[in-house]
Amino acid sequence: MAVSAVKNDSTKNSGADSASATLPGPAKNRKLLKIILILLTLGAVAGGGAYWYLGQNKQHKSAEAKPQPAKPPVYVPLEPFTVNLQIEDHPQFLQAGLSLRVADNAVADAVKLHMPEVRDRILLHLSARKPSELLTVEGKRKLGADIVEIVNSILSSPEPKSKAKTKAKAKAKEKIKEAEEEKAEADEAASAEDEEKAEAEPPAPPPPPQKPVLSVLFTSFIVQ
Repeated sequence: MAVSAVKNDSTKNSGADSASATLPGPAKNRKLLKIILILLTLGAVAGGGAYWYLGQNKQHKSAEAKPQPAKPPVYVPLEPFTVNLQIEDHPQFLQAGLSLRVADNAVADAVKLHMPEVRDRILLHLSARKPSELLTVEGKRKLGADIVEIVNSILSSPEPKSKAKTKAKAKAKEKIKEAEEEKAEADEAASAEDEEKAEAEPPAPPPPPQKPVLSVLFTSFIVQ
């Protein structure tokens, strides 16, 4: 009986030792806690980075989608014109007020600078019209288009230049030419790739150059 009791006690002790061996000790608990904290920290950092990236991407898209404000129109009002028209049934005259819509303020200044010639050319053109040509809407539109071409031809005509201006312009052209040659040499390596792309896809035609005077708006138009 005593032997069996000793055996039972030893069996209990060995079972208790094995159970205690399977339980995590303080060192294992600390190691597990550190792993959990590291995982939580990494998750927080990753979540913050994703939130920042999504916020920046959203701001970038909203900035791209935001429409740019339209450029305000620039007008040059002209003093009213009163001219005699070509006689058909009886003498008649035209009283017309108009404004020129121009590309920018620089063109507006150029129109004001050439105002005497502008008014002279417009007066001559108006006085050469017949009343029947101006009574229809199509006739008025054609007259407006004619005035646009007249003023644009005045603004695009070359100005007389002095010798000093000619020399200065020649020097400027030389500098521009040198800069273009340097730029051509710098872009020579990249042009090979551009040529390959151009062969695959034909380049789009360049937009037509914008004219100084865009349109004519009549503020008054009376034929009597």
